[in-house]
Amino acid sequence: MAPVKRFRLAWLLFSPCFAYVLNLLTCHPIQAVKSEPQPMIEWTSYQNPRYGFRIDIPAGWEASYSAVGIELIDPLTDGYISVKALIEPSQEITMPLDEHLIRSYSEKRPYLQESFYGLHELQPQSGLTGHQLRARFKNNYDYETAEERRIHRAGDTSAVITYMPSLFPGDHYCSVVEIFSTGTSDSLDRRILNSYRFMFKTFNQRELLSMNLISALDMPDRAIWYVGETRGFNIDFNGDGLDELLVSGIRRNGDSVGSKCFIKLFKKSNETYKLILEKEFPDNTFQESDIQLINIDNAPGYEVFLRFTDYGNEWGQNSTALIHYDGQQFRVREFGAFAEARDINRDGKDEIITAIKNYFQPGSVSTWFDIYCYENGNFVESNQRFKDYFRDVMLPSYKEQIENARTEMIESKVQSFRVSAYYQIRRLEKYVKWSEKIANGESLTP
Repeated sequence: MAPVKRFRLAWLLFSPCFAYVLNLLTCHPIQAVKSEPQPMIEWTSYQNPRYGFRIDIPAGWEASYSAVGIELIDPLTDGYISVKALIEPSQEITMPLDEHLIRSYSEKRPYLQESFYGLHELQPQSGLTGHQLRARFKNNYDYETAEERRIHRAGDTSAVITYMPSLFPGDHYCSVVEIFSTGTSDSLDRRILNSYRFMFKTFNQRELLSMNLISALDMPDRAIWYVGETRGFNIDFNGDGLDELLVSGIRRNGDSVGSKCFIKLFKKSNETYKLILEKEFPDNTFQESDIQLINIDNAPGYEVFLRFTDYGNEWGQNSTALIHYDGQQFRVREFGAFAEARDINRDGKDEIITAIKNYFQPGSVSTWFDIYCYENGNFVESNQRFKDYFRDVMLPSYKEQIENARTEMIESKVQSFRVSAYYQIRRLEKYVKWSEKIANGESLTP
């Protein structure tokens, strides 16, 4: 058969098949053709003033809030994301962020395998530096016993863990915010991580010097870098929507022992700063972890709790102060050494735990604590309101100190030390009785 005739015959046989397939595709498109673009994800912002960070999160996800952060569940895919400040056992434990991540990720999340992969450094748009790794889930872990019961879903084999720095240490010491995700897309992860930033603008001492807000004498000498540095923080104290500028730091003075800490509060108006508050402290050290944002009254604006330490003092002597707006003016309230700001009853408002009747002896310090609440513009001693705290926290602490002092008194061969331990035990036994009375609802007048 001639080639032309063979071609015509093949075309006649193929034409009906081609027409059928073309009609099928036109009327019944294949999956790739008929699929429509996924709807755009709507975004919102989550912020945590206590630890000083802000991050974008997908709107419409199921959200669970706590004092340290937020947990999110995608209602469509069960994808899980958490953004939480990590409470650390002690602020004395400091290490580079990547080393911190490697050492602690599996300890804090026991359902992850100890091995990891994909460790790398990343920088969000804010310019902050974080570190990220991926780890696989354990196959035989009982996920019902995990703190986050919905973290592991069918098909999820690994999780992405990112550590970013926190701005403030919060109620209990924290230097790291953990961003943990599983079951989410890489593009979603990138958007969330890229949005991480601090809530409050900060200034280093060189920037403050260039703004003519401090002089060269308001910065510690470079030779004593270990005492910290002078820093500035843009914070809205009175809730009017405009930030005040808090400057806190150390003045230069030949040697570290003679240095003096200070705070200055400025109000900005027409591109100029007006000094509205100033206070000095007899200490010589101010570190990044010594500033804490708190809430004493649920009023608009923020309160700042500060600690200044006397470097080289064998007793760990320090000064504490609270800066707040009382509705009419900005105030500084001092609370002496060893005071703490903490939300004891978890009602969202912080109490001030003050240390009084301090007793020092070689190797230890014993003290009685009073708790103050802010009411109607004043701080009121309120021990009787916190019976559970004295029963569950203070009473065991005093009993443990007694046992330690007794052990040291027995083991020591130095008579002067044994005498000091004896008097410390007597003092602590009195604190035990006071704590028991408060825990039982009895009135107490120390």
